Amino acid sequence: MTMNVLTIYYDGNCAICSREMRWLGSLNLRQQLQFVDIQQPGFDPASLGVSFADLDREIHVSQSAGPLLSGIDAFIAIYRAVDKQWLAAVLSLPLIKPLWQWLYLRFARNRYGISRLLGMRVGAKCDLQGKCR
Repeated sequence: MTMNVLTIYYDGNCAICSREMRWLGSLNLRQQLQFVDIQQPGFDPASLGVSFADLDREIHVSQSAGPLLSGIDAFIAIYRAVDKQWLAAVLSLPLIKPLWQWLYLRFARNRYGISRLLGMRVGAKCDLQGKCR
């Protein structure tokens, strides 16, 4: 059976986003996740068929087998890949999935302010090992 590798496109300037990616990296035991910081110099979204503005608006995941996912659908795929089935199940519940998507989009729009409120360094370039510059 071929493993579906997910490539996560995230905002490395967002402290809370980078922290989530580090957590996911620690769960990536089967090496199903790859991480791409869209804020890195030279990053070009052209091959994805989506604009940089769209990638910057919300998380996106490309799959080795399947369509490009965004928002809550991206998180559902990610959590399944790292054996967090319960999280994927909660986000997938048909009656509340639209609410999760709405909440996530509000979070994504305000991610820098939320990071600041939590005392995190906004705009600091942090790699997946947690080293910030």
